[in-house]
Amino acid sequence: MAMKEKIAELAGEIKSLVAQNKDEVEALRIKYLSKKGEITALFNEFRNVPAEQKKEFGVLLNALRNDAQNRINELKERFDASQIASEKEDYTRSSE
Repeated sequence: MAMKEKIAELAGEIKSLVAQNKDEVEALRIKYLSKKGEITALFNEFRNVPAEQKKEFGVLLNALRNDAQNRINELKERFDASQIASEKEDYTRSSE
């Protein structure tokens, strides 16, 4: 698969990322953004891109990484917000 198609495929995956809990969010972060993640692998392949194509691929890769980071942060914030909301509920109040 050519690098451009791989970038497009990952971009599609990232837009549709969903997670049921914080552990799944962390697993997604590892899958895409860790040192051995898919996006990092593309950055490693980037070294082999011909010089005249580096700017185009660099822009695509940086956008992909930023989109992945933003999407994972959105998912993480959703769980952080729901956790904070559930912690604020007062279950000690008696119902009268």
